[in-house]
Amino acid sequence: MTLVEFADRLQGVKWQRDREGFEARCPGHDDKTPSLSVNLGDDGRLLVHCHAGCDTASVMGSVGLTMADLFPQQGRGPVPPSTRRAGKGEEVATYPYPDENGVLRFEVVRYEPKDFRQRRPDGQGGWVWDMKGVQRVLYRLPEVLEAAAAGQTIFVVEGEKDADALTSAGYCATTCPGGAGKWRPEFTETLRDANVIVVADADEPGRRHAENVRQALDGTARDVAVVEPAEGYKDTADHLDAGYGVADFVPVEAASAVDTAEASNNVVTEAPAPDLFKIWSMPELLAQDLTWEWVVKGMLANPTFGQIAGELKTLKSYILMFIALGIASGQPIFDRFTVDRPGPVILYVGEGGRIPWTRRLIRCAKAMGIDHPEALPIFPTFDVAPVGSPVFEESLARDLHHHKPVLFALDPWYAYHGPDVKASDLHQEGAHLNRLRQPVEEAGANMLIVNHFNQTGTGNNLRRITQAGSGEWVDSWLLTSHRENPDVNAGKFRLRLEVGSRQWGGDTLDLDLNIGSFDHDAGVHDGEITWGIETSAASAKTTGRGRERAKLEIGRVIRDNPGELTRTQVLEMVGGNKATAQHAFDELAEAGSIWCDKIAGPDRNGRMITRSRWLPRLSALPDAEAVE
Repeated sequence: MTLVEFADRLQGVKWQRDREGFEARCPGHDDKTPSLSVNLGDDGRLLVHCHAGCDTASVMGSVGLTMADLFPQQGRGPVPPSTRRAGKGEEVATYPYPDENGVLRFEVVRYEPKDFRQRRPDGQGGWVWDMKGVQRVLYRLPEVLEAAAAGQTIFVVEGEKDADALTSAGYCATTCPGGAGKWRPEFTETLRDANVIVVADADEPGRRHAENVRQALDGTARDVAVVEPAEGYKDTADHLDAGYGVADFVPVEAASAVDTAEASNNVVTEAPAPDLFKIWSMPELLAQDLTWEWVVKGMLANPTFGQIAGELKTLKSYILMFIALGIASGQPIFDRFTVDRPGPVILYVGEGGRIPWTRRLIRCAKAMGIDHPEALPIFPTFDVAPVGSPVFEESLARDLHHHKPVLFALDPWYAYHGPDVKASDLHQEGAHLNRLRQPVEEAGANMLIVNHFNQTGTGNNLRRITQAGSGEWVDSWLLTSHRENPDVNAGKFRLRLEVGSRQWGGDTLDLDLNIGSFDHDAGVHDGEITWGIETSAASAKTTGRGRERAKLEIGRVIRDNPGELTRTQVLEMVGGNKATAQHAFDELAEAGSIWCDKIAGPDRNGRMITRSRWLPRLSALPDAEAVE
């Protein structure tokens, strides 16, 4: 709806000089003087605000409109030249996708020559040209929900243009973003108990998509039928433009058993077919929100994905439980790691059983001082199916959509791995892990998988994680090993915990975890859970000595090349552990032992470029004898 169309429904309208907004008497209450402000948003929607306190839905309802009418009429007329993007043709239409509350989640932009791109609001009046972390919804969702509640028939078509054509004819119509092959389980749930007619495009992909949607809705919608346009017409818009009505759609019989078996392997029961590779422009990359965030400070960056892995009986599932409880409650983990992004947690638990897991939850929550675990947003399942199977992928899509977790965790990996992927094949295993990661990442969640160390290796490193490629795949990791043999009956475990990330580095900790003595009559560990955690003494000694040696080498390099090298060049010449060298460099700079100035010098191509280049303060640099 446009400003003018909305203004025509109101009284006492006073336009702004730029004609991009007005004031009027609010229809939501007995308004004697104009208290309603209406302006045009950057994305074309109407921004409605009653200064007397009427909510926007009441204002819209008072003049016979819905929240969906706040958005521009989809697909009608050209997009203003200021919104055209070079290299993609001319934008000819935008299709907004608001959620159930009328909040714009994303838009589909249509170009000529025919092409489509998706974008999401960046929160500052602009756009991010990707769908990372965006909730996928049906087109015209508020109208769909309203029609379903009223028992009206909902037409599911292929494409926004067709949906708009049926809407203009007076019917409720919707489509899924991305077109054929992109139906998702959450769309099925949206149409639960609704009367649905699926309109197929008159070609093989269109018919296959329509049959997939019918099968997905069968048993969930109250009634579902498939039709297609009159003979000679490709899609809904062509059918209507030719003068035909909805009564002229041609019924399509349900697929045969053979067709159904073939369709069951299609995208309805599996994850949506992946988009083609997306090429990013530099403006798009630089327009992203690049703010650094933690989920758990010093443990998990946001976003991240990774594994908790370790030797046998190193309490990996306990550690995951403490992380889940911390994120769900906002309480610090082990009194050391603060939670910066609390929120819901989904746990797929594949071993141990529901009753033992619940006992562990209660005991760990008590140890953390959480008095009411029943109020926590933790959502476990104890069912198991292979990653990639229809039941796993539909369950995961449902859970991510409904609970919108901060963390999704799966414990353990082998229980959900399945037999069809060869764990020793680096390429198969990497693709398998990414198949799990992608929907979690798209939902804006972080992910942890519990895994085991192989039995042949030594030490505490990523290469010891079982299954090929796990160590290469992870972005974050928590690796556990025994510092000494555990006293299992007494419930005393002396662990080494390595917390690391490709984003920020890592730390090695000594974790003493006492889970209580084992009660042979009850068959469980009992008593209070306690812990102690500190930076590993061995790690601190080694790190400190390595850092002092790095300082010595940095001083030598700068002393031999005063005013010639940038920070990056110094660190390249020093070599060794990158993180240690970086910390050493920063400590020298903070102490004033080295300093920089803007100095011209040659780059690798011989061009003279002014850069910050480093010089020594000779009296302040460490000497070799002090380090030794």
